[in-house]
Amino acid sequence: MAEVLNIKSIHLSFPYSVFAYLAAAVVLEAMLHFLPMGLVTFVAEKVGAGPKAIAIVFTSSAAILALLESATQAGVLASRPATMIAIGAFIYIYGLIAFWQLWKTGPSGCILMRIAFYLVWHVTLGPALASAI
Repeated sequence: MAEVLNIKSIHLSFPYSVFAYLAAAVVLEAMLHFLPMGLVTFVAEKVGAGPKAIAIVFTSSAAILALLESATQAGVLASRPATMIAIGAFIYIYGLIAFWQLWKTGPSGCILMRIAFYLVWHVTLGPALASAI
C-alpha cells in the first residue's frame, strides 16, 4: 500500500498510532455500520415492518453495506488487481462479521472488534512487517 501511495509507510509510529487508531475505530464503525444500518432499520420499523421483516432488511442491507468499506480501497489498489481483490474480499468479510456483531451484541462488539484488529495490525504487526521488508 505504501508503494502504491508513494509514501514511506502507511503506519503511524508508536505511541501516536494507538490514539489515532482508537479514534479511527470509533469513527469508521459509526460511518460504515451504525449510521447506515440505524437509518435502514429505523425506516423499516417506521413503515411497519415486523421483527422477521426487520431481520431480512438487516441481513440484506448488511450484504450491500459491507461493500462500502471494500470500495474505499479499490481506487488505491486499482493498479494491482490481485491485491485489490484479496484485500477487498477480506474487508467485505470483515464487514459482514461486524454487522453480525452489531446484530448479536450491539455497537460495543463492533467497536471492540475493530479496536482489536487495529491494535494487532496497524499498531504492532503491520509496522513490524513493514520495517522488516
